[in-house]
Amino acid sequence: MTSAYSEQVVKSEFETELGRVIHRLEVLPVRHRDIAYALTLTAAQTLRDWTVQIEPIGPQEVPELAPRMASAQLSVVARDFLTVGSPSHITEATALLTELRRSLP
Repeated sequence: MTSAYSEQVVKSEFETELGRVIHRLEVLPVRHRDIAYALTLTAAQTLRDWTVQIEPIGPQEVPELAPRMASAQLSVVARDFLTVGSPSHITEATALLTELRRSLP
């Protein structure tokens, strides 16, 4: 397996898990949005911290938005991370997204 191929597989797994989390957030009942947003904001901040550690540009803090914006906010932060992360970083981030998905109400 070539390095470029394995990098593509790792990125694909990340995108798949991100899609699962986003779908889950979008179909979540309104009564669970506040809890889900708190969990999502924590994960998004972790991804942002990792992004800034790799490439220190842009703001460090992820702003608090309305709970209904959770999926959009996570998507932006995650895709920013995907552009700078190495395969090992991306594998760790995929695990973070899996943990987030499993913790959502």
